Amino acid sequence: MRNKRYLILFLVLLGVNAWLWLPISKPAAIAPNQTLLTLEDTAAIKKILMIKAGGDTLMLGKKDKQWFVNDRWPVERSWENNLKIILQRHEVRRVIRGEEKSRLMDHLEAEGVLVEIYGEGGLLLAF
Repeated sequence: MRNKRYLILFLVLLGVNAWLWLPISKPAAIAPNQTLLTLEDTAAIKKILMIKAGGDTLMLGKKDKQWFVNDRWPVERSWENNLKIILQRHEVRRVIRGEEKSRLMDHLEAEGVLVEIYGEGGLLLAF
């Protein structure tokens, strides 16, 4: 009889543990567009500008199938591939609202980097 109680208690605790670890689905109304900052066609990229809040600018530009930093130094092929993979795969994780958004925006204006990605037709993506 005592072993049955322990077995039932164990099963109940096991069930509660499993229930706590199950992923909780978010309502569709507040789910962010995860691909908002994703660029699917990285072959169309001709230039990437990275502008620091202080005004410093870094340009990655493509000339004759080779990428250069500030039209001066060649970019290693693996860096080019990694950057393109990041642009294809990064996603929005959650929506930021209220006071947290205000603090984040103040921080980005003071210390952030604006990234602008250009193609043949102009600006493709900015964040």
